[in-house]
Amino acid sequence: MALRDWLGRSREDRGSPQDAGASPHGQDWAAKATATVETVVELIRDKSVRPLLFAARVAVLALLGAAALTFLVIAGAAGLVRLLDNLVFSGHVWATDLTVGGIFALAGAFLIRLGDKEGGDARV
Repeated sequence: MALRDWLGRSREDRGSPQDAGASPHGQDWAAKATATVETVVELIRDKSVRPLLFAARVAVLALLGAAALTFLVIAGAAGLVRLLDNLVFSGHVWATDLTVGGIFALAGAFLIRLGDKEGGDARV
């Protein structure tokens, strides 16, 4: 005599543990549900996480570029001062300061003029 579960089915009626996820129609609904959930999660990730990662990468690279550019400008200015002071004006610091100050004043005037052409008010 076979043991019966609380619904009155025997072990043979219930099927094997491998068939537990299969529907009576022979389709594996658990696998379909898992595939659907996986598709939805990938879609959400593609629409939300990937653009955020791209924006974060752009921000990090922009900050690194700005830091590198700042370093190059400062190192270039220091190198120009040393070059002019030691080789061109032979220790006359006032001539070096006047030349470098004039270069920076002209560069600033050019940038202000460039800002005025774009329609913005560059004056404070």
